[in-house]
Amino acid sequence: MFHGILLVCALSVDSLLAALAYALRGIHIPLPSALIIAGVSAGFLGISFVSAIALGTLLSQEMASGLSALMFAGLSLYSFFQSSLKRLLRHAARRLLTFHCGGAVFVLEIYLDEAKADRDHSQVLSAVEAFYLAVALSLDSLLSGMALGLDISQPLLVVAADFIAALCSIFAGGMLARRTIGSLRFDMGLISGFLYAILAVSRFF
Repeated sequence: MFHGILLVCALSVDSLLAALAYALRGIHIPLPSALIIAGVSAGFLGISFVSAIALGTLLSQEMASGLSALMFAGLSLYSFFQSSLKRLLRHAARRLLTFHCGGAVFVLEIYLDEAKADRDHSQVLSAVEAFYLAVALSLDSLLSGMALGLDISQPLLVVAADFIAALCSIFAGGMLARRTIGSLRFDMGLISGFLYAILAVSRFF
């Protein structure tokens, strides 16, 4: 369960930073939208656990641990350089995203810049906008859930904890914004990287 708590903390950082960014821009996330974001996050994590458990039946314990460590190591590196990578992707997207494929492009745009979820500029995140934001925020949980799911004993408890943590982090982001602590965004973004690094190392013990 300790590893599950670390994963939940790492995933909730993204929700916290997104909520903080919205609040600093004066965009309100009402309770129904917050519940949708938390629900989608937990749902994606649950799906990744089911997939990982199925994959785990085909792998030896050593192979599963090695693959899990590799996934967490990759997530750790990505988290450390996330800001730089997103800047590069945003620059490339302006030149390459000349097509539209339903909501897929919209999700990619939100992933690169969370503020774009408020598509109608109403300063209130609607249920539909919250869903797209949740999908963008939950992309990391697919891989991290697969990594942890290869060796997990209480998946339902971790999924429930993720729902609660995501919901709390959304409201915590609003509280931080009211205290004008926007400067925490960069430093807090590194927390996920450290947590994923710990999870990667722990796979060998």
